[in-house]
Amino acid sequence: MTAAMLSLPEASVRAGNIDIPVAGKSCLSSLSVSSYPMAYPNPFRGETSIFYKADKDETIALRLFTKDGKLIDVIYSGKVEKETINRFELDGKYMPPGVYYYSIENGEKIVHKRLELVR
Repeated sequence: MTAAMLSLPEASVRAGNIDIPVAGKSCLSSLSVSSYPMAYPNPFRGETSIFYKADKDETIALRLFTKDGKLIDVIYSGKVEKETINRFELDGKYMPPGVYYYSIENGEKIVHKRLELVR
């Protein structure tokens, strides 16, 4: 499994081979900050991206868990900037299909979301 973090300006987000504009009336810019984190695509077949937008500069930990709550990996641990859409890539080609959960913790709260890998 590999993961990468990209900080993207509000102008665009690249998810796989798809450019998702995030200015004006795009699908991501219309989401409220509380809609983050989000994974796209979800369900996914091999690769997916997890997007997170922080209200303030902060340090986060993004973790991946099995459906039983067992920690698989810390995808990212570090600083993110406020008002920047952060993209974390997840390569699941060596993971078995099934339900997973990811969490983002910023020191004040933890948000858990469901993720599904299909073949």
